[in-house]
Amino acid sequence: MILKNINKKKVLIWTVGAVSVFGIYKLFFGRNKTLTLKPELFEFAKLSYQDVHSSVSATGKINPVNVVSVGAQVSGIIDKIYVDYNDDVKTGQLLAQIDKSLLIEDINSTEAKMAQAKARYDLAKLDKDRTEALFNEGYIAKLELDQVITDLTSAEADYIAARANNERSKRNIEYAEIKSPVSGVVISRDVEEGQTIASSFSAPTLFTIAEDLTKMQIEASISEADIGNIKKGQNVDFTVDAFPVETFHGVVDQVRLNPTTEQNVVIYNVIIKIDNKEGKLLPGMTAFVDVDTLRKNNVLTVENYVLQFKPDDALQSYIIYPEDKSLLPNETFVYTFKKGDKDIKAVKIVKGITNGAITEITSSELKDGDIIISDFVYDGELKAKKSKSSAFGGGRRRGPMM
Repeated sequence: MILKNINKKKVLIWTVGAVSVFGIYKLFFGRNKTLTLKPELFEFAKLSYQDVHSSVSATGKINPVNVVSVGAQVSGIIDKIYVDYNDDVKTGQLLAQIDKSLLIEDINSTEAKMAQAKARYDLAKLDKDRTEALFNEGYIAKLELDQVITDLTSAEADYIAARANNERSKRNIEYAEIKSPVSGVVISRDVEEGQTIASSFSAPTLFTIAEDLTKMQIEASISEADIGNIKKGQNVDFTVDAFPVETFHGVVDQVRLNPTTEQNVVIYNVIIKIDNKEGKLLPGMTAFVDVDTLRKNNVLTVENYVLQFKPDDALQSYIIYPEDKSLLPNETFVYTFKKGDKDIKAVKIVKGITNGAITEITSSELKDGDIIISDFVYDGELKAKKSKSSAFGGGRRRGPMM
């Protein structure tokens, strides 16, 4: 009985071992004999040398480089306005005039007060001279002389203050004439004739002047995820809705270090200089910006949809991988097959920059013109050829990237 049980155990062990060996053999050496590899089962793509550049997309507002707000330093009623929107102005040109009647009365009042203060000052000087002479003769005490000297000092101070007030009132009447501090174009007028303006606490803005509309700038908003790729001097292509088929150009001038937060995303303002000699671009236009962060010319490339190809389970037993199958984040496999081959060769490539349509290959044994697999079109029977454009995914681009 014991011997019989031992024999049963031996049979069971041998059976399990045989099944295991067969499974291992099938796993590593087995092959689906029902599938014969041939070119008709695949779609292919060709590697080629192309120019490729990566970019950062953003939106921004077009504004003049230098905008000056012209205000009023005195209060009063606007008596006359001499310029309007879009008028060209020169430095020192009269823009508007405030009613001067009250300012003239103020000058007359300060001149009268100054004359009174001057008379008191002159009298105090005479008193000081007489009192000093009497003190030297011994007729009065030192206390009286000190008092006269103090009165003279006070009178002198009053005269200086009255003279300053008179000078201020004369200057205010000059401020009644609002003149342009720069040459440029009036882009805003915020006052009307007859309107009363008050400058008690701050100077009200009457006009806004763009100094030079031939030199403009874009204030683009770049997220913190992309700001590390933005550098001064990078080329910029942009479009505006007013001219949708025309591409304009600019240069990154400044990355401002005062971030703002919008919906929990940190945003930096990037200033882009642009040339507007033709005058097509207007202040306030929205610009759709592509900052050229990196460009490489004549490099080996592969179309991005090819990199999306992953072999089906039915192909795995036919693929020969390199000895080191590990991949870094910037590495992937592409697959080659030629007519007459019995196997598919997996080739490790190192990816460089990409523009969303093509990707640079920086390291590989492949070369220009090599053919690689882009799709497997067999699933029991040949499938209909798929459109390559579908592999790109959605998303509208505003211009060519190559």
